[in-house]
Amino acid sequence: MPDATEAASPTPPTTPLTLADNALDRLRKMVDGLLTLRVTTVIGTVAAVKITDIDTPSQITLSGPADEVASSSINMLLGDCSTVMTKGFVENPAYAQLHKDSLDQARAVRKETMEMLHAAIGMLAGRTGL
Repeated sequence: MPDATEAASPTPPTTPLTLADNALDRLRKMVDGLLTLRVTTVIGTVAAVKITDIDTPSQITLSGPADEVASSSINMLLGDCSTVMTKGFVENPAYAQLHKDSLDQARAVRKETMEMLHAAIGMLAGRTGL
């Protein structure tokens, strides 16, 4: 049994990530981000936070009570969908159409992204023998 004066065993050095490991890690993050489709449409003045990290959801701060907002969130795995909107989106068909168009565009982009992801996974699987 070692006594208290013995030094703890050193931590083994970490192995640097290979290009394939790095690509697989990025693909995992993309898949996590693909599970939930979020669309927010705002009419009015907002303060948007610039996002530089793929893991960080966008943040929008409304500047006043006269602003209108609609926000939809769709869990692509479970099919669960929720939409929250202010009265202005309910009463103004142009606002509702703007939000619907944004949802349609997001779905189209999501479809293209899934096709690219599928192709990338196929290429990596062929190279790594997965």
